[in-house]
Amino acid sequence: MTAIVQPAAPRAFDAVGGFLGQRFHANREKRLKDPLLAEEFIRLHERKTHTIFHWTKLYDDWFWLGEQIGKWLDASAYAALIADDQELLARVHELLERLARSQEGDGYLGITARFHRNPVRGMELYEMYYVLHGLLVCADLVQSQVALETARRLGEYIIRTWGPEPGQFPLAGRYPGNGHDGGEGTLILEPIVLLGQQTGDARFIEWGERTLLKWDEWLDAYPESVHTCGYTPMKQFAAGEKDVYELREPIHAHTFHMTLLGLAALYNATGKTEYRDVVLGAVDRLAGEWIFLTGGMSSSERYVPRHFYHPHNDIEVCPQHTWILLLDQALRWTGEARYAAEIERDLFNHFLAAQLADGSNWSYMTPLNGRAQEPYGPNCCNAAGQRIAGRMPTYLYGVRNGSPAVLMYTESQATLRPPGLPAITLRQETDFPSRGVVTIHVQPEQVAEFSLHLRIPPYATGAQVQPGDGEPMPAPAGDFVVIEREWKAGDSVRLSLP
Repeated sequence: MTAIVQPAAPRAFDAVGGFLGQRFHANREKRLKDPLLAEEFIRLHERKTHTIFHWTKLYDDWFWLGEQIGKWLDASAYAALIADDQELLARVHELLERLARSQEGDGYLGITARFHRNPVRGMELYEMYYVLHGLLVCADLVQSQVALETARRLGEYIIRTWGPEPGQFPLAGRYPGNGHDGGEGTLILEPIVLLGQQTGDARFIEWGERTLLKWDEWLDAYPESVHTCGYTPMKQFAAGEKDVYELREPIHAHTFHMTLLGLAALYNATGKTEYRDVVLGAVDRLAGEWIFLTGGMSSSERYVPRHFYHPHNDIEVCPQHTWILLLDQALRWTGEARYAAEIERDLFNHFLAAQLADGSNWSYMTPLNGRAQEPYGPNCCNAAGQRIAGRMPTYLYGVRNGSPAVLMYTESQATLRPPGLPAITLRQETDFPSRGVVTIHVQPEQVAEFSLHLRIPPYATGAQVQPGDGEPMPAPAGDFVVIEREWKAGDSVRLSLP
């Protein structure tokens, strides 16, 4: 579907500095490029065992570690292209080849030996979700046919094993692969639909719609499966008819976000507006009612009744990372500044508070009032942290309604290529968020008339924008200010954010 906002491509960046740049590079250098960490992740798939303290573990339990290589590939492909890090990019290609070689003949791709699964084990749909995402990101960003073919074979395995047909496993209930309490299977919708879009194979998208029609029936049959909910309750929440904690008690925040991302993918693939309306309705209600001051959410991983939902409880990294992805999708569809404002609020406050100063690890939980959980290794949350941090600079710039746009502020430089216009390089000179003064240098390849869109944060009441040597003009807080004029190399805009 046509997007109002297209975020900057990873290859568009010449430099990323400032606070966000520091956090991005720390994640790249100290975590993604840690050779032992990535080696551990790929060997899980190659050996299907894991050695800890001289004893060997066979994965027949519910561990999530099979996801790790997918999140690493996703984060590393973005980070390598943004930073033009050829060493990291070569490592991505190496691990893609090794992962492809670990795939079994029937398409299974995981960390469990055949004799320990039936035909999979506890959390493998969750793990396959992230492995598919990592493969599809690499197929898209670095044009890896190895990644695309590996993803296609895994997708075939999934739609052959789970689904609405006789002899297939349902995506809810205590069946193999459906995860905690049997309530995580429906999250696989998003990467399967994305696979259909990237391969052009409509079977994957059709499978997604057919299984969606079964969500209510499957989840009604297994009330103990509380990680997420059926499609009808999602529509009721989006319409204001139910509260989020009533959809499934207590609903898991991260899994709920992942199923919403599946509906978003279905809208992008089919154009059926009901899917988009459910996602936007749910995002708007969560943003208005369930997000803490710092942009984080969840209470010990869940949305719970309001009298239990308070800032002393643990706030998990995982739902923040899928929340940022939902906000990014809403921004693409609508172009509305409020969605970028929520991304900024979470990134600059709660999300990055979970990252260690040197970038090597992330806390699983960071309460609003209290002490962050001591980081430990590998888990779902430190991998979720590295995934968003790896693509974080793409949220700085974009093309909005065909024009260059600055969406967030940090010292950086990127070249945008809006349709019908010459390439336009934007460079931010600022120490934001320490101070609110931003100078934006505008460098089109040739003289051209176009609009420059600058997002003004909602807290910046009294903001002013000054094009070149002109008079300062008021800029409305919480919206975009649009400067339409003829631009040439050497032009600049000064933005003052109180």
